[in-house]
Amino acid sequence: MLKEKTPPTTQQPLVRLTGGEPERPNPTLEAAWQVFADFDLNAINTQERFRRLRRWILTLGVVATVLAILYENYVAANTAIVPILNVPVAGLFRILVVLMPITVSMLLTWASKFERGLNYVLLRGAAESLKREIYEFRAQTGEYNYAANVAEPRELKLYQRVQTISERLMKTEVNKDGLVTYKGPLPPPNAVAREMDTTDPKKPKVKWQDDGFSVLTPEDYIRYRLADQLKFYQSKVVRHGQIVRRLNWRIILFGAIGTTLAFLELEIWIAATTAIVGAITTYLEYNQYENTLIGYNQAARDLESLRMWWLAVPAIEKEDYSTFERLVDNTEKVLANEHGSWIQNMKDALEALVEEDQTLAEEMEALAEKFSNDPEAEYFIGEDPDVIPPEILAEEGLAPPGNGNGGGAPTLMETARSGAAEAITVLVEEHKDEAFDALFDAIQDKTEDMLGPQAGDLLAGMEDKADELMDDAAETFTDKATEKVEDWIDSAAAMLAPVPEAASDDLPPADLTPDMLEDLFGGLDEGDEDDDLADLFGRKQ
Repeated sequence: MLKEKTPPTTQQPLVRLTGGEPERPNPTLEAAWQVFADFDLNAINTQERFRRLRRWILTLGVVATVLAILYENYVAANTAIVPILNVPVAGLFRILVVLMPITVSMLLTWASKFERGLNYVLLRGAAESLKREIYEFRAQTGEYNYAANVAEPRELKLYQRVQTISERLMKTEVNKDGLVTYKGPLPPPNAVAREMDTTDPKKPKVKWQDDGFSVLTPEDYIRYRLADQLKFYQSKVVRHGQIVRRLNWRIILFGAIGTTLAFLELEIWIAATTAIVGAITTYLEYNQYENTLIGYNQAARDLESLRMWWLAVPAIEKEDYSTFERLVDNTEKVLANEHGSWIQNMKDALEALVEEDQTLAEEMEALAEKFSNDPEAEYFIGEDPDVIPPEILAEEGLAPPGNGNGGGAPTLMETARSGAAEAITVLVEEHKDEAFDALFDAIQDKTEDMLGPQAGDLLAGMEDKADELMDDAAETFTDKATEKVEDWIDSAAAMLAPVPEAASDDLPPADLTPDMLEDLFGGLDEGDEDDDLADLFGRKQ
């Protein structure tokens, strides 16, 4: 390899191409471009797969919500039959309603395991790091300048940097993915600057293009690197700005539609508008359009400033090689800062996406479970009879599951709940009358003592009001007692789930009596009706 014997200037070549015939590209640089092309191609493919999968997840999540609203409020009561298949329309729609959230859950599982998005971020970061090394090598600056080349060949340093970047990348989860090899021309056409001649719109052709291997003079570096990146950022700023505005307008629009639906008393559709707004917001967040727009704007301004600085530098200073090194160093730092900021923002966004995926998965699971309860379907299971409207069951001659009339024998839980509800009703009805009599007798005695003969008219108007208040109190107690017994049953079921055969020993008995409930809620003293009243309604006289 030939070495320069005099310090270089920007007016002479800084290095000769080595490794064979003069027209052959530098083999080390060619190998570096190949590694870059591999990383770049896999970054593009991985990013496209990630974004396509995410679009499907968000779209199907919204569709699942809309279908659930349609079925629950409109289709479930439809008794029409599909002529060709001879099956109910509601039944077919129900299958679709259940399969949709199941599909979303499957896609979320696939995304969490294989397409988490981090791979394309890491691949893009490694590719851009290699690209910076390649342009510094071609410009003969930094570690590849004349002084450094005297001590150690530039090619060896480039090889070491490529190895370091590659090894660092292969220690991440990218190593678990099937990376493909780039087999096109080097450098890849999308990786170098070029200008199209559009004089003839029907036959545009390349006016000039960076070959990717020649030594870069200051003018070449500004044209092929600085100006090309500046053009990239300026075009992306316009495009990202349009995307951000368009998506934010959609968020505002669907928010306003939700408010209008509430005003029109169509609250059932607010869930759909909420799902759409959530999907658009998630799309904005994981693509990081707003943060990327900020970074691109800053990078474009910095690159424009560097280009203006170079134009303002006196010609005599441009002859000084250190001035060119300063230009290259500052340009590559601007690009490195923008790429580093983008990588960190994407990592943060992907971490937040994991939590959002968990929430969406839970919503889809609940949706599928709610609507998978069809007694006629062989492929769905469930025990919740409330999902199917009673009128549909009556029209079809069916009974809810668990009632012993065509829907299977009652389960242990259903027996316990039924017995508890009946016992609570009996308890309340028994003590309500006793409590009312005791309370009204006390009021009557006090009133007659105070008003004498006039008490009768007043008491006649108070009796109905007192009875109404007692009914309200009894209803409140019934709700609270039922909630407490339900919690008791659910807790017992959760603890005894692994051993269902032992559940009967710990659950409320089927013949739960008012006396047992009295013990459960602290007891009602049978000897004192006033105390019964106070304990039952939580008040002290």
